[in-house]
Amino acid sequence: TRRAPIRIPDSDPAALIAENKLTIIGRVTNPRFQRPRAVIDFLPQVWNLEGHVEGRELGLDKFQFRFVSEHELQTVLDKGPYHYKRWMLILQRWEPVVSENFPSQISFWVKIHGIPLHYWNEKAVETISDALGHVSSRNAKEAKFRVEVNGLLPLEMKMEILLPSEEVTEVEFQYLKIEKHCFTCFSLLHEEEDCPSRPRGARAPKDRPLGITQAIALQRIEADKKRHDDKRGYRRPAPQQSAPNNPSLTNREEHRHYSDNRDSHLLPSDPASHRDYHRHYSENRGSRSLHVNPASHHSNRPSGGSFEPRSQHDETVRTPAASATRGSIRRGSRGSIADGQIIYPVNQNNSGGQSNSRERIPTRDRLSGQSQEYRVPAMERLSGGDTSMVPWNPRYNPHIWHLAPGFRPLCA
Repeated sequence: TRRAPIRIPDSDPAALIAENKLTIIGRVTNPRFQRPRAVIDFLPQVWNLEGHVEGRELGLDKFQFRFVSEHELQTVLDKGPYHYKRWMLILQRWEPVVSENFPSQISFWVKIHGIPLHYWNEKAVETISDALGHVSSRNAKEAKFRVEVNGLLPLEMKMEILLPSEEVTEVEFQYLKIEKHCFTCFSLLHEEEDCPSRPRGARAPKDRPLGITQAIALQRIEADKKRHDDKRGYRRPAPQQSAPNNPSLTNREEHRHYSDNRDSHLLPSDPASHRDYHRHYSENRGSRSLHVNPASHHSNRPSGGSFEPRSQHDETVRTPAASATRGSIRRGSRGSIADGQIIYPVNQNNSGGQSNSRERIPTRDRLSGQSQEYRVPAMERLSGGDTSMVPWNPRYNPHIWHLAPGFRPLCA
């Protein structure tokens, strides 16, 4: 069973009523996007009253502001309405009432459209405006007035009037400075997608006729989005026609199409410039590479950051269409590697001819400054120079005596 209400002690509230006299109670219209704590930090900046007002949260959708002077409080109310994150804020002067619907009143400047010119007078504007709500200010010449309406209920956008000629016509209201609201039921509390009164299959607001208030609000919202995107440097893609369903189109083709569109701004516009771009990129990349060994191109890399210069006997075999960069790879116009375009350095043998060997010079020999051609076999170094104990090696020249750096023969 439900517990009975707890009675609080009787007291005189006059002191507390006087203390909260200069207080405004506020309500957010869409708690999904608006947080009272964020609104409390935001509004004093809009009012230019930072440090002059005191704010406090009153639950999930309400907040309170306490002012110092009557003039500042009334100035804030006169400059309304206000919004945060494009959703309206309900601000009302505090009253000693107990109601879940407080605050609910929001003030708008409203303009009347549709009054016949021969009946457009002060009396007509006064009668129409008083039927909408409590009016605090009125301008009959512009058919404009400031009115307080219930922000928890849908707004009234049109009204039928009976003319002295017994004719019935309809006038439309334009709510100034209104932001996001439902374009179907005209409520300030939800979007059109969440409206229970929206018919199934209804068209989007951009694709159907709208009232004056909704059309102007939509233009203002779209202009604010564009201004925000331009500030961030973001450009919205142009609307494209949807491609027909093609079951033969694979995911790989779709990703390739996306990659081509994404990287197309990095390349020149004409195909000839594309080929020059790939050729220039390949040559620059090849100029930083080492000798290419097709058998093992990941092994025997030097441990230091510098490399020994090439010997004067080293030459480079080039194809007629190959570039002058050693170790580079010739790519075709589409970026593929052409056959026979890999460049390999070869060493010249003792007879002056060229060898077709594509073996890479070991790292130790390049760092020590010796060529593999004149390397002293280990057997001879251990035998002290007795070549009779050394097996015959066609690459060894017995007339040239070379020892490894720092090695002393045993017979010395």
